[in-house]
Amino acid sequence: AGLLALDFKQTDSDHAVYVRQSSDGHAILAIHVDNTLIFSNLSLIVKHVRKELCLSFEITDEDPSWFLGCHIIRDRVARTIAISHRQYIETLAKRFRLEDSNPVSTPLDSSQHLSIDDAPQTDDERREMAERPYRELVGALLWIAVTDRPDVMFAAVFLSQFLINPGPRHWTAAKRVLRYLIGTKDFALVLGLPPASADQPHFIGWSDADWG
Repeated sequence: AGLLALDFKQTDSDHAVYVRQSSDGHAILAIHVDNTLIFSNLSLIVKHVRKELCLSFEITDEDPSWFLGCHIIRDRVARTIAISHRQYIETLAKRFRLEDSNPVSTPLDSSQHLSIDDAPQTDDERREMAERPYRELVGALLWIAVTDRPDVMFAAVFLSQFLINPGPRHWTAAKRVLRYLIGTKDFALVLGLPPASADQPHFIGWSDADWG
């Protein structure tokens, strides 16, 4: 209600994005829980919107190049914005004790076939898996996949099918995805391209993440 009172309108495509347009310029608010990014075509409007928000909400300024664990890298010369999870991946590597592991070249082992039948079969396996943070790891993989790493989307969604009763083989597969991310932590999702030319036309990329 507070944003609506400031003449911001909720977009139909994403209810967490609010837009306000005027003859002076436009402002966009991207909101996730208690984190907000302000965008505008004029820096003066960004400052004005911030002052308006301060009157209605208690806010704290933070570095806008870091948002929800993502590093947002702006290259004004190339006119691109890149989203990177390098630091988050390094944090996960330490959290799951894989910082010294050997990286792998693919998220999943194509020769390995996982199913619900790989759930714990013995009391020892059940005790082992009770101590494994499988859900936490898969949740982190899903967050990375939907944000800037579509190359691990298939693997993360596939492994999420076994959240209820994961077994040791599921745990090994989830750690493999993280090992793949550790080896490719410098990868980033780059948005924006300079105008296409005859010698450098734009191209469309695609991902065959399940090796189908």
